[in-house]
Amino acid sequence: RGTSGIDIDLEKVDINQCPVPYGSNEDNVFAGSARCKEETTKCIVISGLGFRRGSYKCVCKPGYYFPDSSSSQKFFKGTEIEAQYALKRKGLPNKYDISFNCLACAAGCDVCEDNSPCVLRLNWIQRSILLAISGLMMISIAVLMWFSVQYREVKVSFFSEFQFCICKKVMIITGSQGLW
Repeated sequence: RGTSGIDIDLEKVDINQCPVPYGSNEDNVFAGSARCKEETTKCIVISGLGFRRGSYKCVCKPGYYFPDSSSSQKFFKGTEIEAQYALKRKGLPNKYDISFNCLACAAGCDVCEDNSPCVLRLNWIQRSILLAISGLMMISIAVLMWFSVQYREVKVSFFSEFQFCICKKVMIITGSQGLW
């Protein structure tokens, strides 16, 4: 009776801690052991790191953005998450519970880079005032046009011609189409 042994270089064997996709029949003992915050992030496996914890990254789900907008890497490293979680399990000070969450995008955004609004927010008060002024100008031009047509036979003095030129220029500026 003898014993046999198998020597496996575990540095060349990757483990996948990310959850198994729905409907997959893959057998993975380590599946679902990643510490990504599932509400805001999703796990993506990183191959080539060998047989160790943290061989994944947590990227933001659609509708969320990475908190550090100046960072070139828009994900949380699995090794950092695992280290903070180990500190938490030992009862030591850690950042696991307060960090590693993506932030929600502004209302109306499916994808975003920061908390900037994706939907144009209109200033309805300013728009209403401008609309009212434009409407009053159009009504006053219509009244002046009616007045000019009614009294077209009356001799025009220099001052009236000056007013007529001003009205015509106002119509050109406002873009109104008249009888001119």
